[in-house]
Amino acid sequence: MDMLSRAVGVRENVRLDLPSAIPRQDIPMWVQKIADLLGLPVQVTVTFVSKDGSKAGFGSTALSRTDSRGRGTHGIGAQVSIPPDLPMFGTSRLRGFPIKVRVTETCGRNPATFVAVIAHELSHVLLFSLRHPEKDSEFHTDLVPLLLGFRSIVERGRTHVEQRDQREITTTFGYLTDSQFTRADRWTERRLYDGRLKGDRAAELLRRLAATLQVASKEVARFRAYRAYVNRHPPENLKRGDADKLVRFNDVDYTRDWDRDIEMASKQLEDVGGEIPPMGYYTEAYLKRLDRQHDRLSGLAEEVGDVLNRVAADIKTLSRCLPLLMRLKEIWIRWCAEARRVCRVPRRG
Repeated sequence: MDMLSRAVGVRENVRLDLPSAIPRQDIPMWVQKIADLLGLPVQVTVTFVSKDGSKAGFGSTALSRTDSRGRGTHGIGAQVSIPPDLPMFGTSRLRGFPIKVRVTETCGRNPATFVAVIAHELSHVLLFSLRHPEKDSEFHTDLVPLLLGFRSIVERGRTHVEQRDQREITTTFGYLTDSQFTRADRWTERRLYDGRLKGDRAAELLRRLAATLQVASKEVARFRAYRAYVNRHPPENLKRGDADKLVRFNDVDYTRDWDRDIEMASKQLEDVGGEIPPMGYYTEAYLKRLDRQHDRLSGLAEEVGDVLNRVAADIKTLSRCLPLLMRLKEIWIRWCAEARRVCRVPRRG
């Protein structure tokens, strides 16, 4: 599972509104839809064969049906032809590349089983296009649909129970035992949970940093407003240290660094937000990117936090020069800003 997930990733369960039976004329549409959900940009052509697949020229034993004791009972219901010139996954040549799939005429009677069978067959194409070392393994191919969002459908479709001669006959599709399927299903759910956790953490960091940047911009604007007020109404008595600070506050470039840091952080935040695609499909490269973005966002949060601290210290100096009513208002505003900063500025680790 770990080896395969590094190649194909893991995806949340796909949502398919399956009918009670799939009409023959809709089979090609469903096969193409399954290919699309597997991430295969190929063009699938479906050919129907007679009900007895063994007499229809099927040349594979893939997805043999077995009884409750694991003994083979029937031939397969679908087969994919993999051309020797199949392009590599990710190349432009694979887009629209023709793939031929043969199915039995009655394959749509049990839609869940049909989807499970076709997903397995097309997973062969995916592994071959990836040049995966286990591309010929039926067992490994059985695991690919579970990783790529077909777990719930495969769980419903991999077994079929029917009454025959007053006996209950269970037919199992595929190569996984019940215990192997359960282990694979739990493994995939754990990997999805890890992906969701990283994705949610990155999204929360984005939200918090955006809110913190808004606070920082407002605090810089408040500093300028207080500075302008103090310049218009200079206090009569000032501490020597405060007087020196007021002189520096009026330097033409005093707030330039704040503006630059906020602007740069906003630009990087926009870039990071554009690099985080919608959640639900977690490849190894995507998970590593989330880790990098978490570190990057945490660093940005610390930088913006430093700006807020510097602005807050200077506003505190200016507030000592304000009338009592404005000072009380400033104390209240500063308390609220500090509460927001503690809640919204994430810390590294």
